Amino acid sequence: MTIATHQSKTPMVRESAVEAAGTTVLAILAGDQREALLKLVEELSTWIVGMAIDQRISPASADVLSAVSLACYVSSDPPRGERATLRKVVLDVADRIRAASPATRRRLSPVLRRIGATALHFEDGEMADVMGGSTLRRPPSGFPSSQPDAPFEVSHGLGMPYRLTRPGVKVVPASTFFADPELQARFLKLEQEKHQSEEKEVGGRELTDS
Repeated sequence: MTIATHQSKTPMVRESAVEAAGTTVLAILAGDQREALLKLVEELSTWIVGMAIDQRISPASADVLSAVSLACYVSSDPPRGERATLRKVVLDVADRIRAASPATRRRLSPVLRRIGATALHFEDGEMADVMGGSTLRRPPSGFPSSQPDAPFEVSHGLGMPYRLTRPGVKVVPASTFFADPELQARFLKLEQEKHQSEEKEVGGRELTDS
């Protein structure tokens, strides 16, 4: 995948490489899921999340990351998660985003919220908890914003649309469970509770240390 990360390549080449990687993952998940191929899914997903984190290289790759992460999660057979490699892919995405800078973490949090709401659909509380604790909401600015709060919107209309299909290639259908307003409301409540709990723990430790 060095073709896409090389700075001399044009943005169109880099974006096409991200599209191709995402389409490859979706095609593998739609077909033969032998362990060797799932390892390729893991490698490609790791590369895609890296591209999404480094927005300078691939500004709109969060859309591909969202599609790939959701497809891996749904294909992992939740809530049992019998396909451990695919479940690990999703958990690794959360870990990478949580460890990123605050600005990057906020930008990519909609990807995690989509997974979290989908996990609630499958009654997978463990996965929903991980996603809820890995997000980061935008702090209140105190000023009116021209952009409405859209916690599940990945691209906010930026970047080129992705075409994760190829003629004659079967791919897994897009997962849209997260679009259910009830699931979104439940996840946002869970997310708030997770962060409030973490803030109390941090405050308690600071009092103990002082």
